[in-house]
Formats: sequence, C-alpha cells, structure tokens
Amino acid sequence: MSPSFLVKKSNRGHRLVTAFFNIGRYAKPQPFAMLNIDSTLRKIGQWRWIIKTNLTSAFYQIPFAKESMKYCGVVTPFRGMRVYTRCAMGMPESETALEELMCRVLGDLLVDGYVAKLADDLYCIEDLLSVWSPTKP
Repeated sequence: MSPSFLVKKSNRGHRLVTAFFNIGRYAKPQPFAMLNIDSTLRKIGQWRWIIKTNLTSAFYQIPFAKESMKYCGVVTPFRGMRVYTRCAMGMPESETALEELMCRVLGDLLVDGYVAKLADDLYCIEDLLSVWSPTKP
C-alpha cells in the first residue's frame, strides 16, 4: 500500500498526491529513448508560429493490466483504500509509458517535423492541419 495525502495548490485548490516509492520495487524498467529538452527547444525555436497544448490527463489514458493492479493499492484520507486502474503521474515508469504512447500516436508527424513534444506538452506548427489527414495510410 502506498500512502496518499493532500497538497495545497497555488490556485487555492488541493491535489491528491500518492507516494509511489513502494511500487518501484515491482516496476520493470522499459528501454526507451527519451528526447532531450535542449534539442526540442531548438527545434520549436525555429518555427514562426507555434500551437501549444498541455495533455493534462495524458497519463490516465494508459490502462494497467489486471495483474499489475495488485501493486497499485493506496490508502487515501478519503474513502479508505483505492486501487489505481490507470497510470498516474509520478508512478515508476509512467513517463516512459507516456513517451511510448505519444510516439505511437504521433510517429509520422514527429518524424516529418510538424509536431514536437516535451513531457505532456505538445507543440504543433501552424500548418499542421494542412498535412494532417485522418485517412492517411
């Protein structure tokens, strides 16, 4: 079980935070090439216009396998025990899983230079819609 607690946010709200240090013992490191921040900033620095979005709930799009959920029990100050069924920010290997997902979804656009990503921020050039086709093979 991992402990959870509330942290006060700067906008007067609160965020439920879980200390996932115990889960790290069971997480298998996944090899993946993470992009370097400097090269991403240099790339988007050459664009004339940039569209930026933050994929705030991106981690929650990654479901856990049923056999992994037994490691994801947490004790919360509200409603007792909770079991995560989807990835959460701060979980071991969550950044790698998100990076893999984003590369699968945006693969060609990343390679062709129309999109850049940095953690859960997505940067697009202004003419992305002219090259983005939902029927592209």
